[in-house]
Amino acid sequence: MDMDSIDACSICFEKYNEECLRPHSLPCGHSCCASCLDKNIKNGELECPYCKQVYKASKATDFPINYTVESIISSLRKTQLNESFENPLKSEDYQQCHGSNASAKWQALIKEQRNNLKSLLNDSGSMVSEIKKYLEFLQTRKAEHNSLLVNIYLLATLNEDIVKELTIEEERLEELMKEQEENREIALSKLGIYQNVTSTSDAGMVSEDLENYNQILRAWIGRCEQLPNPLVLKNSETLKTYTESAVDKVPEIELLEVAPADVCLLEPSLNIMEKLTRIKDVQILKVGDRVIRGRDWKWGSQDGHSPSKGTVIRDQGNGWLKVKWDYGSENAYRMGAEGCFDLKLVVA
Repeated sequence: MDMDSIDACSICFEKYNEECLRPHSLPCGHSCCASCLDKNIKNGELECPYCKQVYKASKATDFPINYTVESIISSLRKTQLNESFENPLKSEDYQQCHGSNASAKWQALIKEQRNNLKSLLNDSGSMVSEIKKYLEFLQTRKAEHNSLLVNIYLLATLNEDIVKELTIEEERLEELMKEQEENREIALSKLGIYQNVTSTSDAGMVSEDLENYNQILRAWIGRCEQLPNPLVLKNSETLKTYTESAVDKVPEIELLEVAPADVCLLEPSLNIMEKLTRIKDVQILKVGDRVIRGRDWKWGSQDGHSPSKGTVIRDQGNGWLKVKWDYGSENAYRMGAEGCFDLKLVVA
């Protein structure tokens, strides 16, 4: 595979990195770096530089990171590094360090990898703390649903299904925690074993082993960053509310088949419990709903004089709804876009 064809953004030709030049995927399948995406977003829209499809967006992080490209680049770079040390007799480091300890280049690489491993261990420790809080919430939510099942026969089947989904999510968390404990023991062991590498002949094996465990922890953290499950939690929130206060509206309940845009567009920088709070607060609005200002309102007196009411007249996609206010004006507002919620439902 040609390293140059995938190692860099084909728009700006800068090499991808883990800072401001991470590769992001567009729904059309094309990818480019975060910097190019940010530069091409205008008036809340992005036109794909390749196929010209237009998407609602305010920043590059509205689109998912292309972890596949990052993984391929990492593998190719490691292969190139191994090839550079394949024949040590031709190595400049070998000429300089023959007969002494491992080359400075290997030592620097191993030091960097050990530091990365320590950092990933710290990050995974923080993630475990979040998982425990999330696990407590799931257990509490399970208990609430099971209590409702006792007195509400008509909702029994739906509640049982939600309990199963929550249990699957709970088991997923427990599995993640079990994996991390195993990974932590192995990583700490290797940090101790590889604290001092003095042999050039062992350095390549040590570097590869450390990089393997770096990738294992990165992959584990990546899976944790997908938590919490917005579909399961939003369905849980919807069903719990209806079960407690609207038994007579059983025929009206419609659980989601896919997570709504206003949940999927939550800021990726939020931790698990912050995202959980946002998911609980999200209201699924539809055309015809009556609304007033919500918690993130920043639009001055566009609604007239608060608490003026309006009606949702169009879902514009990507977390934007168009509202016609009672006094006559019409504007679009964020219900998930930019991680903000400008509206809330008027309770009759």
